[in-house]
Amino acid sequence: MEQRVFDLNGRWNIRYDPEDTLEKKGIVYDTGFTAEDWEEINVPSHWQVEGYDYQGVVWYYKKFSLPKDFKLEHDKKAFLKFDGVDYLSQVWLNGVYLGIHEGDFDSFQFEVSNILNKENNLFVKVESWVDPRPEFKEVIKGGIYHWDCLPIKQKGLTDCPEVPSAANPRYPNPVINPGGIWKPVYLEVSKPYHIEEVKLTPQFINAQEKAYLYIQFQIYNWLQNPVKLEGKLLLEPENFTGKKYLHSFSIELKPGQNYFTETVELDKPALWWTWDLGEPNLYQFLLTLNNKDEEVIRYEDFIGIREVKKGDNWELYLNGKRFFARGTNYLSGQFLSNSTPERYDTDLKLMLNANMNMIRVFSHMENEYFYRQCDRKGILIWQDLPFQWGYETGPYFIKRAESIAERFVKKLYNHPSIFLWCCHSESRYHDYNKLDRIIETRVKKIDPHRPVWRDSVLMTTGQPPEFFKDLEGFEDYINNHLSVHWVGWYWGKIENADYYNPLFVTEFGTQSVPDQESLKKFIAKKDLWPPNWEEWRYRGFQTDIYRKNLGDFPEKLAELIQITQVYQHRFYKQHIETLRRKKYKNVNGLLQFHFVSSWPAIDWSIIDYYRRPKKAYFTIKNAFNPVLLSFTGQFSDKGVKILTWIINDLQQVFKNLVLEWKVLVAGEVIFTDKIEIAKVEADSAQVYLEKDLQIDAKRVEVKGRLFQGDKELSSNHNLLVPWKEPANIETPAVV
Repeated sequence: MEQRVFDLNGRWNIRYDPEDTLEKKGIVYDTGFTAEDWEEINVPSHWQVEGYDYQGVVWYYKKFSLPKDFKLEHDKKAFLKFDGVDYLSQVWLNGVYLGIHEGDFDSFQFEVSNILNKENNLFVKVESWVDPRPEFKEVIKGGIYHWDCLPIKQKGLTDCPEVPSAANPRYPNPVINPGGIWKPVYLEVSKPYHIEEVKLTPQFINAQEKAYLYIQFQIYNWLQNPVKLEGKLLLEPENFTGKKYLHSFSIELKPGQNYFTETVELDKPALWWTWDLGEPNLYQFLLTLNNKDEEVIRYEDFIGIREVKKGDNWELYLNGKRFFARGTNYLSGQFLSNSTPERYDTDLKLMLNANMNMIRVFSHMENEYFYRQCDRKGILIWQDLPFQWGYETGPYFIKRAESIAERFVKKLYNHPSIFLWCCHSESRYHDYNKLDRIIETRVKKIDPHRPVWRDSVLMTTGQPPEFFKDLEGFEDYINNHLSVHWVGWYWGKIENADYYNPLFVTEFGTQSVPDQESLKKFIAKKDLWPPNWEEWRYRGFQTDIYRKNLGDFPEKLAELIQITQVYQHRFYKQHIETLRRKKYKNVNGLLQFHFVSSWPAIDWSIIDYYRRPKKAYFTIKNAFNPVLLSFTGQFSDKGVKILTWIINDLQQVFKNLVLEWKVLVAGEVIFTDKIEIAKVEADSAQVYLEKDLQIDAKRVEVKGRLFQGDKELSSNHNLLVPWKEPANIETPAVV
């Protein structure tokens, strides 16, 4: 049994080392060291959260005494454990160098049984710097460090933010890199049999009537002799009533690392579903190992029995049922030490209220609590690995990146909510041929049971090319296979939505300005209005893109807020309804960009940093309704034909529905009707009514409500105008 015996959180000493000289001066070996001239900081936390505006090398020091009654028995071992350090760390205890760890997301530990003293000196050297080459960076933290939704240096953008050269002043250069010991630190004592890794893999047999749960686990035996242990595996319902499963086995631990696999057969298990397709049934998983009558290892987790698949044309399946993804892109905050359970609960409640069933965790890893809540609430996760934009191409870096990718996937492997691994967000040509290929291969070996996709910006049938001969070929392919849908922001117009028919949309949206109450919290009055555009651009606002789409800036702040929020509302209403009407013809899912501002920003979010919804949040809530009523119009010289669509994303057939609807021209009702719809098929999108109206109008309003009995399933208000496919549409290739 592992036992936390000494908590090392609280006040630590801290000192900057901008020239990286303290290690050379030998402070870690100074037995009489005192930190009289060092500052203090709270651990755990990012140092920026504690008020230290600094990037680079920082030293942490902790002097601690063991409890007077502390005694390490001969059959136990002591481990110094770090749950998370951002980003590169080296550790010394009592002058002994323990090792190095790279990565901000996972825990690490050192066996220190023979190093501990009654009085102990602990040094941690932490490095977190701003990389001078953002397109060839070596910091592997993805969106948490380099993203245009974070503090950046840029001039007004005239095109997409990812302009080809980082030397271009319009390129979004990062200015803040989170750093510090941001998760708990503690001493843990255990028996000399230490569990290193547990992988839980469900697999269906006989069309879900039976499943096998494969348990792979690693145990390190610190003793010099083998030992026999008796094991038990217990699965019992965690959030439902049902059958429990018990499996007993015996193992022999040899000295050193040991690998084991056990299998539990599950007869008619309760399956894990998303909230809109069923119930997110979870089992409690318990692994215990006993040495005679003494429990020496105990491992607990949750597991959902489910199967996820992606077809060659981006068909998405959960437990054999095809579904349509309605979701968002998400990064809770740049400093994850601030992302509390309360913050996650707020965000997830808002997402569920907006009818979202999938979250793209954008190019980073959130805290464990977030994933556990997604498991419990039945929300699928498109999980990016921590690679965003351009990286170094050398072999040493690629080996480091491969290690981080492996640890990243293994840490999240057991969560049933994880649907897909995406290796790289908007990778560059030099990454696609080398880095991305290696990451993709490694992830597929670790997890052959989930979809793995190389580059978030490419949506293709089958698999994309293994490599591109030159940059021109890479760019041509991207332009024809985009998954980012910025029609009405970076290119094209909102009304061109019908022109596009993507397989899957990983990003789409427009910027909008938060309300005045939020703006006044992070922009000084002198910079707010009239606006200091340098301050606004630092906060992410794309002034030139605004002018391109919306014209000159208004005279009043309230007008600017209104203009941008209404435009964002129009964008999402038009695009979501248009693309949902194309459900499965090609479109399989939409991930809005993005959910919440990760710092006090003016960007693409629909929830501002202070968790205040913008107008578009409610637009998306209505447009993502699993049962959506929508109207389109076909204009001709004879009048207009109004088509009534019902999109049903549920696995439920609806019968005996009633549609109440009316048509208005210039605010005047010219037609009203109430009809019965006998049946709406499950998981469908089709026209249920066509109505010809002989009217001469270029703008027609249609309002409707769909009922089953007294329950309103959906309501909508569509403004219909003539549309025809433009001869010369602006595309990403044109931009």
